[in-house]
Amino acid sequence: MKSNEQNLARIKDAVCRVYQINAKEFDGPRRFKDFVNARFHYWNILSVDMGLSQSRIARIHNTDRGTISNALHRIKNDFPPESKLFRSRDAIIKQNLKIKDFKTIYDYEMDERTVQ
Repeated sequence: MKSNEQNLARIKDAVCRVYQINAKEFDGPRRFKDFVNARFHYWNILSVDMGLSQSRIARIHNTDRGTISNALHRIKNDFPPESKLFRSRDAIIKQNLKIKDFKTIYDYEMDERTVQ
């Protein structure tokens, strides 16, 4: 397994632990709220923190780019930076991944707000 694939697997495992679902449920077609939020959160991390394009994420997960685009748009609108739920889950994921300089979209937005 390549290092990038290992990183993707570690992030996926961390997200699954936070949302308390297994990998089979995560990859499955079901649309329960926790499954969908876990996928959206995972795709957000891949896009924002790992710098993967929406097309690349779609290829990795065998879905269309529009699905990824809609997910990232919903995350930005449904979970504002002040959202306690999303920030606490980001903190748990950071802790599970044990990455010191791991920044989420909300960290970047907060940095931009302090600069302005």
